[in-house]
Amino acid sequence: MEWLSLVVWTIIAALALPLAAGAIFGRMSLGVQALAGIGGLALLIVICIEGLLTGVAWTAVGLGFLGALASMIAGFSLSSEHGGLIRGVEAVEEQQAMMVGAQMMLFMVAAMLTLLVALNVGRA
Repeated sequence: MEWLSLVVWTIIAALALPLAAGAIFGRMSLGVQALAGIGGLALLIVICIEGLLTGVAWTAVGLGFLGALASMIAGFSLSSEHGGLIRGVEAVEEQQAMMVGAQMMLFMVAAMLTLLVALNVGRA
């Protein structure tokens, strides 16, 4: 179960890094989701190397839910009518909103998979 969680967290981190550039335009929630994605990946790497550390696993679960919340806020602010002030920024915000929508679901999947890791489900 740890390895499946690690794969999902890797995909999240790969999506989070390009989206973090949106924090430049005042979308701080995009910066928060990037920190949650990178932090969750780092914690899962520690779990895969060191074995199950319950506190680390529960922290990764919390980062999954924090990332999902930050992605929801970012998606709302990116898709609002009062969005970009510059015309070229609107197209970028539309693409970011599409990526955030996919990432929000991945954060929820990662949180649930990491919850199973924290509860020690699926271990022999």
